[in-house]
Amino acid sequence: MSDRFKIALLAILALIFFFFSSNLKEGLMVKKSEDKDEAVKQEEVSKAVGIVKEDEEEVVEEIEEIKPIKRNLEERYFVDFYFLNFREGPQTNQKLLNELGRNTQLTILKHIDEKWARAQLDSGETGYVAKKYLTPVTPQWIAERQVSLLPILMYHYVGVIPEDADEMRKNLTTSKANLFAHLKYLKKNNIKTLTFRDLKDFKEGEREYNGSGAILTFDDGYKDSYTIVYSLLKQFGAKGVFFVVTDLIGTEGYMSWENLSEMSKNGMEIACHSRTHSDLRGLSGTALDNEVSLPKEIIEDNIGKEVITFAYPSGGMNTRVQKAVENAGYAFARTINPGKYISFKNSFALPALRIYPETADKQLKIWFE
Repeated sequence: MSDRFKIALLAILALIFFFFSSNLKEGLMVKKSEDKDEAVKQEEVSKAVGIVKEDEEEVVEEIEEIKPIKRNLEERYFVDFYFLNFREGPQTNQKLLNELGRNTQLTILKHIDEKWARAQLDSGETGYVAKKYLTPVTPQWIAERQVSLLPILMYHYVGVIPEDADEMRKNLTTSKANLFAHLKYLKKNNIKTLTFRDLKDFKEGEREYNGSGAILTFDDGYKDSYTIVYSLLKQFGAKGVFFVVTDLIGTEGYMSWENLSEMSKNGMEIACHSRTHSDLRGLSGTALDNEVSLPKEIIEDNIGKEVITFAYPSGGMNTRVQKAVENAGYAFARTINPGKYISFKNSFALPALRIYPETADKQLKIWFE
């Protein structure tokens, strides 16, 4: 084989090798690029799946949190009467299981008909109740986002329960020791006692509420509000609001004008609880004015101070009554509807927390959290 032929053959082989090596390299690069693209794609898919999973978990978590709240809002009620019989069956002749006091909260399990419902107490006990004495619980979980925490505590009698007391009297009474414990708790936790006059300053921008306070209210004007309550409040340097029924002032078992004047001069707020403690929802015109406007004037004439707060007798209120209270010149009105948050948008429908004989300072801790 001549040298010239060998050179030509080597050149051809070199061209062939170059051609195949180039294609192989290009193929490898394409494969590598494809692998890289696939890896990126897989990474993006995984990331997207992760995000969706996280969102799904958050949604599920929110749904689970909302479920009991929605259930409570839809079927949570409180007793809106002096008492309510809790029976074994949906008839008035059925066995009485319990007698529920006003403001007792319960959950309706099933609406039997227009009159009756099967309900469950917070203790777990189930029975039947007449629906006409129930009112839906206010959705406080919404209000919390736009109102202030300021529990308004509602007391009635303070002292020893008489031996012949009926269930209503028992439920309306708390002991002197219990009130002492409440005041001690408030002072220990730097929770300042306020009046509605303070609230008026906050509403009008004269002062700013620091988020830690309580309004102690004492209904009906019983004599023990002066002999026991007033003494304890002074001992702790605390203030209270006393809702009085003007026709009962000075009668047996109730405070006198002298008592009220002294208390007013020493920082207590004297407020109105109507003239005769009638259900205002059944009144109109002059009769309604005599229960709302007239007692306001009577109190102001006797203590020499403006009366700015009203409490609906037995919590009886509707739009017409609320408007009458507003037109009479009051700045606030308190209901008996349970709740610990207040809103100035509802100045004439402020909630309250009823104090029962068994309401201990541990309960206050829950209310003020």
